[in-house]
Amino acid sequence: MKKIVMGLIALSMVVLIAFALLYNKGGTDIAPLKETAVMVELPKKYQNDFSDVTNPASSIPVFMYHYFYDETSETPENGNFYSIQKFEQQLAHFKEEGYKTLTMEELYDWLEGKIEVPENSVVITMDDGYHYTYDMALPLLEKYGFVGVSFEITSAPEDYASRLSHLNLELESHTHNMHQGTCPGMKPIQYGAIQCQDFDSAVADMKASADTIDQPIAMAYPFGGYGGQAKDVLRAAGYKLAFTTQYGRVERGMDYLELPRVRMSTDSFYY
Repeated sequence: MKKIVMGLIALSMVVLIAFALLYNKGGTDIAPLKETAVMVELPKKYQNDFSDVTNPASSIPVFMYHYFYDETSETPENGNFYSIQKFEQQLAHFKEEGYKTLTMEELYDWLEGKIEVPENSVVITMDDGYHYTYDMALPLLEKYGFVGVSFEITSAPEDYASRLSHLNLELESHTHNMHQGTCPGMKPIQYGAIQCQDFDSAVADMKASADTIDQPIAMAYPFGGYGGQAKDVLRAAGYKLAFTTQYGRVERGMDYLELPRVRMSTDSFYY
């Protein structure tokens, strides 16, 4: 009897399977499983790995460059020109010794105490957005795997500011249209109108600069001038960091809108 029951159950299963197959034959085909795409998020910005810092920095040099020249075929026009050969030697030394070049966000996070960075950390900045930055410095930054910062005059007629940020070159502000201009009582050497231009229009200028280069967090004062209302303008426009031309290394506890730099000129050479 038990064998008969088991046989009937087995027969029933066969019938059900056959019926299902016949029914599906005339119906809608079952769609095959699609392969699941694996999304790989590529880094949008240069980023260092500071997960294992054994010798944390107590201060960081922020190098300031303006123009570059080829010493094998050109003569520097003034002291702001820096040999591209010296620049490459500097980068080669940094690479050999394991230096880290920081982004503005990383420098800000370090100042805030959110991260530690190694003692051989530096920041490379270039003012004005001249073609030397793109034609001469950027290829070397790519070659050695470093990042630099270009402070852009975003209303410049040569339209360098319209270029997209590169993995090895981030864009920050050098004002939109306040690089030139004097203030009452100052020498006529064009210290930058941000110090005395109508406050609302100065804030609007800095916001226009931010809109042009995708919301920077830092700026460099034109000619290093940060007197008068300059810092208040930057606060109102939402900037976190600002750099002068005063000599020195950046340390924690400094005024974020009055940070020093190390000027690199024709006769400079720094490791």
